[in-house]
Amino acid sequence: MITFMTRARIVGDTHEVREWANELGTLVGKIAKVRPEIAVRIGGDAEVIVLTHFEKMADLEEQIETVEADAGYKNLVQSAVANGYFDMTTVEHGIWKSA
Repeated sequence: MITFMTRARIVGDTHEVREWANELGTLVGKIAKVRPEIAVRIGGDAEVIVLTHFEKMADLEEQIETVEADAGYKNLVQSAVANGYFDMTTVEHGIWKSA
């Protein structure tokens, strides 16, 4: 099992960011094979995490290519930057393999 993770600290309105993140999850679910899990941290620094699980690396690679080519996805990501939702220095991506 392969897990793709993106995490970032929220600096914008947490409620707005949750709505944006859910919109992102819905959009990715429509244009790709797998809808990501979206979670907001409880306590501590406000953070959002996006997790997507795949059977093999090739499935992840295919989803990344499909999603990044979509104009709606690009516009939604740009809107998060324009609205100042995240501390961009904290954006972290990771690929994890189940032990």
